[in-house]
Amino acid sequence: MDQNSRKMPNLMEILPANHFINIVTDWVSGLSDTYYEYQVSTALWLLSDLIQGKGVLVIKQGTIRPNLYVLLLGLSTKSRKSTAVNKIEQIREAETSTELYNDEPTIEGYLEMLALNPVQSFVCDEVSGLFAKYHKKYNEEIFDLDCKIYDGASIRKIKASGRNKDPQEYIIKNPYVTHLYATTPDKFTTVIELEDFSCGWDTDSFTHFPHILKMEWILN
Repeated sequence: MDQNSRKMPNLMEILPANHFINIVTDWVSGLSDTYYEYQVSTALWLLSDLIQGKGVLVIKQGTIRPNLYVLLLGLSTKSRKSTAVNKIEQIREAETSTELYNDEPTIEGYLEMLALNPVQSFVCDEVSGLFAKYHKKYNEEIFDLDCKIYDGASIRKIKASGRNKDPQEYIIKNPYVTHLYATTPDKFTTVIELEDFSCGWDTDSFTHFPHILKMEWILN
């Protein structure tokens, strides 16, 4: 593998032909002309989802969980990003007998879902609408929360319920959350601001070094 190349290599030339990634990409390629990068990314997300937090990689820097945050950016129609998401959803739903929804939870809904079940997978095509809601006052601090949840940190969040009501307490223990999102570059840059990255949302969720380790671990 050329470590200096920005182009994703053909994994058929690197991994065994019967490797999970190659089986998925071969199947999707026969059904549509989605970008190969999307096929590999969604296959990796599926592996990440199916692990359900039951496997970790322990290294001297810390414990790495293989939960992935995948965001597909591409032009409408041409890139077939929605097709890539839909096809991997079909596999996941068929194998687990569960249905995935285009989730757009508020921060309170997010907390409630994770308090009930700390192992969750969120899928949303055209996620720009959700990201736009992240900037509403009722979703304040959701970027910071997402980073902590993604890192697997146990959280206790207390939210005031207003006058004459008891505060709401959410306890989330050892969360394992994956995300599979898709949108266009134009919409992404319209709804995401530079300040959103100050909490580490970009490094924790997209480009942080452990992601490389996670990907290599799953591939191997």
